[in-house]
Amino acid sequence: MLAGAGAAVLCGVDLVRFAGGHGLPLADPFPCENENMPITFHPKPGQVFYCDFKGYIVPEIVKARPVVVVSPSHLQRPGLVTVVPLSTTPPDPVRPYHYKLKGNPVPGSDAPETWAKCDLFASVSLERLDRVKVGRGDYKVGAVSMEQVKAIRRACLVALGVDLENPMTYT
Repeated sequence: MLAGAGAAVLCGVDLVRFAGGHGLPLADPFPCENENMPITFHPKPGQVFYCDFKGYIVPEIVKARPVVVVSPSHLQRPGLVTVVPLSTTPPDPVRPYHYKLKGNPVPGSDAPETWAKCDLFASVSLERLDRVKVGRGDYKVGAVSMEQVKAIRRACLVALGVDLENPMTYT
């Protein structure tokens, strides 16, 4: 990955700076145990992945977390998808832009409830997405129903201030 003009970065380490600014070729001095393996296909609405939000700024989401894809496949945005972050922590207080999912769509998770944080939806590169790790070398893609995808999309509209009774009016 390149960061800036010609600066090589591996596992978050600027190798040019690490090499004392000499630009010496180095092996990765800090091998990553959990290197993101981005998906190689365009996801469908309702599929659940992990998204690495590294590079975002607090109070945005700044860590890897499960997300549900909400963008329709027909948008023809190669390499880009719109997602809504999921959380097992109930929002306090619950707002109209929060949606409690029916069941837990995250493979391998036994959390009793999962919430879509629709005020935090984002369009992200497919490079940020990975399947959910459920065991050693075992990765899965979760899913929610299209009924729930539609409900999550409505909650995203609420987060944008769209009046659902009259969608061309904003609050």
